Amino acid sequence: MKLIIIESPYFNENPNIIKYNLAYANECMRDALYKNEAPYLSHLLYTRILDDNIPIERNFGIEAGFHWGKASEKTVVYTDLGISKGMMWGVENAIKNGKAVEYRTLPAEHFEKFHEEHKHLLEPITEKQKVVAKKTLKNSGFRLVK
Repeated sequence: MKLIIIESPYFNENPNIIKYNLAYANECMRDALYKNEAPYLSHLLYTRILDDNIPIERNFGIEAGFHWGKASEKTVVYTDLGISKGMMWGVENAIKNGKAVEYRTLPAEHFEKFHEEHKHLLEPITEKQKVVAKKTLKNSGFRLVK
């Protein structure tokens, strides 16, 4: 298996979109595993214990992810949902370290199934739903980060 870093979107002000992005990241991980790759997604790990609103914690997470990138063979950027600023930082770091960067999408049928199952998260939410969603996200071990 090849060691790879996966870049996919994470943060959004809407906690439901964060849930959507996390579900998408899981699909990206599954896709990579089926390609005989050993994927690493720092935004699925470090956001569980670090708060991006605290600069030193944000830097810990970014730096730790960049160090994992040094051990990888390449960075894979999943682009079905676009490319965020954080994803671009990962690409820049890969290039700086002489790593290959590959852009890919999920197979159409997998993305369509994923989107169908999770599209309800993209609907506008009320203030009350935001409070409930934030509590649910907090209880899941993930933190809202900026």
